[in-house]
This record gives sequence, C-alpha cells and structure tokens, in this order.
Amino acid sequence: MAKTKIEEFLKSHFSAVDRQEPYGEELLRDFLQLGPLHYFIPTSLGGRLERVESYLEVVETTSYYSVPLGLTLGISGPLFLQPM
Repeated sequence: MAKTKIEEFLKSHFSAVDRQEPYGEELLRDFLQLGPLHYFIPTSLGGRLERVESYLEVVETTSYYSVPLGLTLGISGPLFLQPM
C-alpha cells in the first residue's frame, strides 16, 4: 500500500517531461514523509525490508519518474541505512 502512495506522489509531481526546475524543500519533505527509506531498514528494526526486491522496486519506481531522486535514494539507502 505504501508503494502505491509513493508511485501516486511521483506521478503527480514528476510526470511532466519538460520539468527542469530544481526540487523544492517542500516537495522533498513530502516525498520523504511517504517513507521510501523504510524499505532499506529491516523489519526487525521497524522498517519494511523483507527482501532485496522490496527496496529495488521503490528505487525503480522513483527513478522512472525522477532519475536524480532515484539515484539519491538508490545510493543513500544501501550505503547508510541497509548496513543496520
């Protein structure tokens, strides 16, 4: 269900191909409130990571709508959160 919310948010904010302006702080805050980083944290620690595919799906969906945001998520998650 949370992945659906993430995808709906991305569709509504990043669907315009010609969007070239930088992301505002409010937009990034709203995106992070959906909990995309929870997919990098194991369920035993309160996250949603059950298997590797769970966070790869979130990174793939995010990258489809915004490559810079997908790269940020794909690098930050495994590097800083997954080692927990």
